[in-house]
Amino acid sequence: MLRLTAAMFVAALTATLAGPAPALADPVPWTMAPCATATLGNAVRDRSVAWFVISGEAVQCAPAVAGGGVRIAVYPAGGETGYSQGFNVRLFDFADVGVSREFGAAVVGTSPGEDGVCVLAGEHSRIACVRVTVAEDRTTARTERIDVNDPLVAKELHRLEPYAGSVYPPDGKGMDPTCGTCF
Repeated sequence: MLRLTAAMFVAALTATLAGPAPALADPVPWTMAPCATATLGNAVRDRSVAWFVISGEAVQCAPAVAGGGVRIAVYPAGGETGYSQGFNVRLFDFADVGVSREFGAAVVGTSPGEDGVCVLAGEHSRIACVRVTVAEDRTTARTERIDVNDPLVAKELHRLEPYAGSVYPPDGKGMDPTCGTCF
């Protein structure tokens, strides 16, 4: 009994003194491009994954960096913060000014409602934004360009998931599904 009590005390003391675990680094190394421009197109339903996928293009400007990329973030209407999932990072192929990266990114699910979607660069600065409104039929969405300071998106980012090297949303079972329009 004394051994068990001592072991429990040591475990509790170790957990208390150790402090919080350090933040995990992205499994695939990359950095936010310090400078980029972007455009966003329409959101279209990809039935293979039950997501609306938005098309877009980002262009790296000076200073260009190796391993640089952009992140796509979602800002739910009525929410106080936005988030960016790990599969919504897109890397530039080269560290040259003017290199472009077209993409298709799964941004919102099929629940009716409104979300802001932005491309981020630099210190998570919004460089292009749209409002995506999913219709009640859950199969169509309207996409409208908005200012990067529109109240729908002028919010802090709450969650930035690590980039694991995949552009496909997980299927909930730890597997990458086939998203025919994600690239």
